[in-house]
Amino acid sequence: QIDQRQIKQVVVLGCGMDTRYFRLNLTSKPNLKWFELDLPVVIHARSRLLDLHLPEVARERRIAISADLADAEWGALLAMEGFDPEQPTAWVLEGLLMYLEPNV
Repeated sequence: QIDQRQIKQVVVLGCGMDTRYFRLNLTSKPNLKWFELDLPVVIHARSRLLDLHLPEVARERRIAISADLADAEWGALLAMEGFDPEQPTAWVLEGLLMYLEPNV
């Protein structure tokens, strides 16, 4: 459906150990940017595992960002990594909202 909806970027908030980018074979989509955000400890552990098992796979389009989503600065970090708010974007927030305070 990413192609049908002309999605240009995907943002996965609280990505954890998700491997959807690889399972859906999105590495073959050269025009798709894939942003993954989670706590620094999670991004570090995840990056080590992916580097071990999936070296050199589309790193220029899969962008891992260390950020605390309870902190308002994650939006600026996303923009610094190339997120374009003018492009059609899919947002993934599976299993995240229950961990955030209501005022976030």
